[in-house]
Order: sequence, then C-alpha cells, then structure tokens
Amino acid sequence: NGGNSGNNGNNGNNGNNGNNGNNGKNGNGGNGGNSGNGGPTPPAETLTTGGKSILWDKCAKWRDERQTMTPAEQKTTLAKCMQQECAQSLGYGGNVCRFLDGNGLCYQYKAAQDWCAANPTSSYCAPQPNEPDCKGNCAGQWQPMARAAVAGTGEVYSCTCLKNCACTDKYALNLHECRCTSDADRVAVGVATDLDGVKFMANTNKNLQCACSCGGSIGFGPK
Repeated sequence: NGGNSGNNGNNGNNGNNGNNGNNGKNGNGGNGGNSGNGGPTPPAETLTTGGKSILWDKCAKWRDERQTMTPAEQKTTLAKCMQQECAQSLGYGGNVCRFLDGNGLCYQYKAAQDWCAANPTSSYCAPQPNEPDCKGNCAGQWQPMARAAVAGTGEVYSCTCLKNCACTDKYALNLHECRCTSDADRVAVGVATDLDGVKFMANTNKNLQCACSCGGSIGFGPK
C-alpha cells in the first residue's frame, strides 16, 4: 500500500500507516520538484519523474494541489503526508527518511534514499535538518514538518506526530483515543502541540504506524 507519486498518486499508505520537512526558514512550502543543479545527476525515475520529486501520494497532492484547497484541507493533507513519511522513517518497507527534496519532503523510494546516501553532495539531496551527520541505520530520527505556509494566506503552521501509534478521532466526545506500542512512544514529536491532550488506551503493537496532526487538523480522521 502506498503510492508512487511523481504526480498525485491515489493509493498511498495513509492514516495509520504513514521530514522533518522543515521546509524553509519562512514557511514557504515551495512548488514543483528539486532543481538539482549541482553535483552528480541521479538515475532516471529514481528521485524524480516528469521534473518532479517522487513522493508519497498525499505529499505529492499537498505539493501540487494545495493552491486549490481550503486552509483546513491543506493542513489535513499535509498531516496525512506526514503519517506516510513517519512510517517510512520507522523502517516501513525497509526504508528510511534521511534525505529530502527542495520542498522539505522525503523521497519515497529506498533507491532514492540509497542514492543520496552515496551522493550526499548532490543538490538533489537535502539532509534532515536534525540529523546532518547520520550514519548507518537512521530509522526513527525523523521529525515532522515545521513552518509550512498556507497557500493563499501565508499562515504559518507546524506538525506533530506520535510514532508507533494509531489514533481514532472521537468526534462526539471531542477527543482522540490513541494506542501505542509502548509507553515511550506516547511522547509526540514535532513543533506543534496538537496531540498533547490525547487519551491513551492500553498499549498494543502499533509498530510502523503513525498518527499526525498539522495546524490543528488531524491526519487520522475520515479519508
């Protein structure tokens, strides 16, 4: 499950199975792919396709379509994108999320991550801001995006995620119920505080799953 997404994709690992996409100093989400003007050029269809970075489907949707979305839709789509990248960072599909494109979004393919690891000076390959010297197995060191900007208004917002956790939105009760693999996983990562007040249920195996929220909009609600 999980879609390739040079364009939009429509079958990604969404919801419970999800860069530090710290995407710029001024919260500009960017648009399109990475120019990659310096250093070696990656093999075709590894990092990019059609001039755009190959991303998870929800991430590509946020990149390509947010200009036509409402602010709430933009935030929800980015939260779903963060869930996909979070799961990748935990080792989903044997992958990691170490290298980002020019928009601060994680390359989806393991081949792309491996190529960037072998060619870290390429301008296609931006390292995670929180792990510039990462060596070997980098799984689990990912952080969700900070300082994204709402297209149309410029409002800056950030994301937060619970790793190895799955959450359910209880609309009638105005709360979120979450189950995590362990007590250690109950600490949300990221700049935002959206998930600080969730209700934790009994622990159960939720390895490689993530629950994220961006700007107050959850990624684990209705699709």
